[in-house]
Amino acid sequence: MKKLVLILMALTVPGLISPGLLALAQPAHTPHEDPYLATGRLDEAGLLLSYSLIIDEASRRRYRGTQDILEELEHASLPDDIQYITDRYSNLYRRLFTTLDSLESWLDETSRLLTGNRADEARVMLDAADGDIRQAVSLMKDVRTATTTLEERFSVFAAAAPARLTRAHRQLEESLARLADLIDQLSDLRDSLTGQYIKMSALAPTELSLGVDPAAAFVGDSVTASGRLSDGDAGLDGRSIVLYLAYKATTPGNTTVTATTNTTTVTASDGIYRAAVTLPYAYTGNMTLTARYGPAGGDADVYLASLSQSVTIEARFYPTRLRVDTPASVYAGFPFDVSGQVDAADDSQGRVTGIFLDGSRVAEAPAPGPFRREITPPGNLPPGRHTLTVAVPPMGRYSGARQDRGINVLVLPVHIEVQTPTLVILPGAIRIGGRAYHDFGPVADTPVILTFKDSVRTVVTSPDGYFNDTLKLDLLPGGAPLAANPFYTAAARNPFDLSPVGVRDIAVTMTSPVTAGGLAEVKRQVITANPLTGALALGALAVPAVFFYRRRPRTVAEKSAMTASGPEQPVVNRVPASRPGLSTVSQRVIAAYRRALEVVERITGAIMAPSHTLREFLETASLPTAITRTFAELTAIAESALYSASGAGREEAARAEELADTIREERHRGTA
Repeated sequence: MKKLVLILMALTVPGLISPGLLALAQPAHTPHEDPYLATGRLDEAGLLLSYSLIIDEASRRRYRGTQDILEELEHASLPDDIQYITDRYSNLYRRLFTTLDSLESWLDETSRLLTGNRADEARVMLDAADGDIRQAVSLMKDVRTATTTLEERFSVFAAAAPARLTRAHRQLEESLARLADLIDQLSDLRDSLTGQYIKMSALAPTELSLGVDPAAAFVGDSVTASGRLSDGDAGLDGRSIVLYLAYKATTPGNTTVTATTNTTTVTASDGIYRAAVTLPYAYTGNMTLTARYGPAGGDADVYLASLSQSVTIEARFYPTRLRVDTPASVYAGFPFDVSGQVDAADDSQGRVTGIFLDGSRVAEAPAPGPFRREITPPGNLPPGRHTLTVAVPPMGRYSGARQDRGINVLVLPVHIEVQTPTLVILPGAIRIGGRAYHDFGPVADTPVILTFKDSVRTVVTSPDGYFNDTLKLDLLPGGAPLAANPFYTAAARNPFDLSPVGVRDIAVTMTSPVTAGGLAEVKRQVITANPLTGALALGALAVPAVFFYRRRPRTVAEKSAMTASGPEQPVVNRVPASRPGLSTVSQRVIAAYRRALEVVERITGAIMAPSHTLREFLETASLPTAITRTFAELTAIAESALYSASGAGREEAARAEELADTIREERHRGTA
């Protein structure tokens, strides 16, 4: 009995004072390791094969793809000495592939120019191609030298070299041979184009002049371009002349690019030509006009192309001036003013000033003249830097105007005032009230989340920002399922606190649309007192005192006398008759176990606690020898009925009922 009292103290007091303690275990994770660092071995053959694949890509003239592969290869983990060699090796390939890409561009442009009999321009392209070919041949020699150095470092030429390394070396050499063939092909193409150029140089040259009148005009107006095409002395009539007008244009993204318009005309008597060229509505300053003659038909075998001198045209327009005033910082969801002035001539009326936030139109105003508009950014606009654009479109001779302003969108701080009681006696309720507001007024119609332990409630603020709610607290759990003993199941509704006295946090949280995702949270502490668990804790502490001061152990004769003195008092069994989800056969097993459990509790005086598993009760109960084995078998059948996937069979149910009857008979015979 003394031992039982001490065990009871050790289990009861910590359980009442610190309920719900959890033991957490977290498995360790092995971090990913680099293959080379993990094994300490370098795959020399794999590295050579990688370079072979890169060279093959270049041999197919996919130069830009090779740059991406080389960049990935640079991230490989290699020993320091190998890394130094491969870095220099990869850099040689990068320079070589860039040179070959440039060489092909020069040769393609040369071919195009020669097709149009533009020999003088083709000569410039050929000179650039010559330089690239010399550079490519030199780099190819350096690549072969570096390849030999790398292969010697890998002992490729050793007699004991692995077969896979030897095959990789052979494949790399074949790839280098194909790359050298490509350089030879490009060199042959250069030679062929040079021959075409020399042959074309024997054709008769032409001259083309150009003049513009007037030299200045408004956008949208036309100027007259005129000139003469000749083969030196005689004019060439009936030839097509193309006039190219180049100017700066502004894209919708406010980027300036070079644009071109073409006008075609035909020479008349003595090679004279004349054409009207309309200036586009581009408000970026001067424009450049150039005339070009390209031989066609029979002229392609007689004359060379010619290009006139460029003529500058002053493109005039009326400027539009724009002044904009905006705040440096704004709050999402709250209005701010954008004001300014559009200055332009009176006859430019009818335009509309657009106001854009991050490219989306949010307001507009008539132009020219002063303007002021109230802008309300979206409440969910993320905080940070945003762009406000004010733009006036061009109209005829009047240019447009545009200003981009950076504005900071700030998170509007939300303040929460909370009132809670200081002390709550269980069972009881915590009344929580408060008010939410910001610098511009109350936060209305916004959810507020109230959190106490595992209980979460949501309320909505009133139009003036106030909120209130009540959290009810129970003495004991409302029947939360105990995994240790499946007989006890129910659904918990209100939060509870088993600690005799505890300090708990209440969290009040809200996410307001005006905070653009910002979270406002306030925490308050309340003291909870549980009279029931407090009394149980005091009782648990009083039991040993009573035991030690009133030690009067009962004898066997006294126990027998108490049994014979009156009718047997029933022992309350708190085990439910069934459990949801069990089959009818399994419920028969549980019913048999309950009947036997009532007998065992009367015999031993031990009561099955809610925290006990069936096996734990079997081990802790001091059973008489006569029924120990019988009750143990019945316990095993009951556990199988509760936890096995198939439940109990009919034979197991019959056996359980037989064992329960045996235990009851043993008690009546007095052997138990």
